[in-house]
Amino acid sequence: MQPNRRRGGAPFPHRDDRSARSVDHDHIDFPGTDFWERARTFEPRSERDVRFVVVHITGGSAHHGGPTGNHSRSSAASTHYVVNREGSITQMVREKDIANHIDNLHSVSNAHSIGIEHVTAWNGAHHLAPTLAQYAASSRLVAWLCKSHSIPAEHRPQHGSPGIRGHQEEQPQTGRGCPGPGWNWGTYMGRVRLAMGSQATFEDTIMSLARDPFGQRVDDRDVDPFDPV
Repeated sequence: MQPNRRRGGAPFPHRDDRSARSVDHDHIDFPGTDFWERARTFEPRSERDVRFVVVHITGGSAHHGGPTGNHSRSSAASTHYVVNREGSITQMVREKDIANHIDNLHSVSNAHSIGIEHVTAWNGAHHLAPTLAQYAASSRLVAWLCKSHSIPAEHRPQHGSPGIRGHQEEQPQTGRGCPGPGWNWGTYMGRVRLAMGSQATFEDTIMSLARDPFGQRVDDRDVDPFDPV
């Protein structure tokens, strides 16, 4: 089966040439996942208490997800999901398992969170904000996580509290500003709330999460007309 292609670009580069639709669905959690790649470092669990979501950006010079996937396959760092700039989603660690996206693998922060990495170049040479397709895909994913794990769909910067926050807010000593000044929390949380409220029931949400209700094109220069505070 050919990889699932999203509007506006090539799919997330992947090692085994399989889309999430062609693998055993016991390997993925979010129905809108495009690709499955196993991270090298994670702690298997039969279940765990997930209380919050942590937002990350890659920050380096990469404009696509390949380097992030390669890094997670070969290093001690890992994340549950990666969202690329075209809006494709790759799962790398199962939600029931612990990923090493904050501090160290055995930290309390990792034990109770799900990490989402966003491919966004932000450094001395590159200042790219997330694309609208990226915000849209990530917000649908987070709406799913909030419903699945009973997480409040709110931006809560306080360490350890239930909700959604950035790496820097959860662990200032390791976050180094992540997700940085290019991340627009007003836009993002507005889209999360829209995704949370756009379906009447949990079952309806499961069936419709793979569809894009926002209809935004991929363009690094886009300005989001919907920018709530």
